[in-house]
Amino acid sequence: MRAEEKALISLFEEGGRGEPRPPDLPAKRKPLNQGLTLLSFQGDEALVSFPRPPRLGEALLLREGPRKLLLQVVWAKAEERGWVARAKVRGPWDGILPGWDAEIFPTSPPIPETPGPKIFLGRTLEGEEFSPGGRALEKVNVIVGAKGSGKSHLAKVILLGLIRAGAPCLVLDVNREYGGLPEVRTYSVGRNFKLGVREIGVEALSVMLEAFGTPATSLLYFETRLSKLFQEKKEFIGIDELISMAEEGEFYPTQSGYAADAVNRTLRSRLEALKLTGMVARSPLEASSFTGVWKEIREGGAVAFDLSGLSTPARMGFAQALLRFLFALVEEEEKVPFVFFEEAHLYVTPQGIDALVTRARHTGITSFFITNTPTALPEGVLRAADNLFVFRLPLEEDIKWVAKSGMIEESSLLALVQALPKYACLALGEATETYPVVLLPDPLLGVDTRGKTRYFFALPANEVQSS
Repeated sequence: MRAEEKALISLFEEGGRGEPRPPDLPAKRKPLNQGLTLLSFQGDEALVSFPRPPRLGEALLLREGPRKLLLQVVWAKAEERGWVARAKVRGPWDGILPGWDAEIFPTSPPIPETPGPKIFLGRTLEGEEFSPGGRALEKVNVIVGAKGSGKSHLAKVILLGLIRAGAPCLVLDVNREYGGLPEVRTYSVGRNFKLGVREIGVEALSVMLEAFGTPATSLLYFETRLSKLFQEKKEFIGIDELISMAEEGEFYPTQSGYAADAVNRTLRSRLEALKLTGMVARSPLEASSFTGVWKEIREGGAVAFDLSGLSTPARMGFAQALLRFLFALVEEEEKVPFVFFEEAHLYVTPQGIDALVTRARHTGITSFFITNTPTALPEGVLRAADNLFVFRLPLEEDIKWVAKSGMIEESSLLALVQALPKYACLALGEATETYPVVLLPDPLLGVDTRGKTRYFFALPANEVQSS
């Protein structure tokens, strides 16, 4: 067992942030006053005195006669005789400031009941189960956090929950993270998963050739001739056939002359580079198809495409080909997939990300963007996000970028994220009805969630098992 898994289990057992939690703690605490005192109220913030350490994100209920106001602890510090916490208003508020006779109580966080099969994600710091309905996890989701913070672990928790609920899922895996998960079939692109030229499509092939440094003029001739070839020839087209066409001068309108030679030589060299990626099939016998993969998972299940062996241009082309297939699929299918993109900015073009996000309501495709570089995600993704899961982020600029989602004010996000316990995250969006919930993801006991990291210096066997 790895150290981070032990730590996550420890957080469950201790209740988070080192505060012991009795094992028989009920799921719902009664809101009894525990010595809390309202010190001041300015704007939409209250200053509250605690006789004990406040929990990060703790929910408080401010009551004055029939009026009730929900607050959330976003910051706290130790004083000489207790603790002082800053709490923000959450939920509806008429703007009327409470009087000094107002009472304030700890209360349970308002975890909503959302439609769809329950997907168990973990527990709150209070020990309450967090299981949003599947509908609340649809459309656009963003999971961000520093390396080793637990973001990929949460993605696996969500993936396994969706599989159990019968959802079809696809994963684009650049770090070999998903190979050990049960019920997830892995295909290594370029090895046991190759695509024919027609399956890849003109646009994706152009993306790869452009990334290999093909001039714009040569690309134009390539696209024109390949589109015509698709009309002329209905059977399988392999990479060797394209190389032969370049050798025979077929990508230029005239087969002789300096310009024709330059264009065909350029395309031949780039097509040879494309062949070396191993992604493009040479014959029908070694060709796979996205249609075949969809048939495997249509009634529920997951396929992970291992992209770790591909160059960046090949990854970009594969992602473009997959998006082309998905956009065509949803026009004729009632069921739509959930797609997980690990570090999408490394291989999905900005146009591809924009198409996924802006057309999410129309296509029904649900996307999960998982990254340790939030600033690499277009601002439009954050503004369109239905759910955010934010793990520890050491850089303030990353947190400020995530705040562009508009789901939570920047000051609260900074305070909450910077104080998160290890391997915990802040969840907000449709799954929480925009209330920020500090979540301890399910540790997935008994499931191998480790990514396959290669090292030069091997550890002794006993250390490997306990790490």
